Amino acid sequence: MEEKRKLIIVNFFTALRAAGILALVPVFINMGGVAAAVLATTCYLTDFIDGFLARKLHASTFFG
Repeated sequence: MEEKRKLIIVNFFTALRAAGILALVPVFINMGGVAAAVLATTCYLTDFIDGFLARKLHASTFFG
């Protein structure tokens, strides 16, 4: 896999997590605690996937 594609994949999960964290408070206010907990868990899982892929693909960037 070429280097640029590796970085795009890893950065996608980092950006997804960042967007989820920014949406956490509005989700909590509008949809309640269960929806916010699901979103927080999803953010945690994307953090795990991001770290796993970064190590496996040997991909590291300033962003994530």
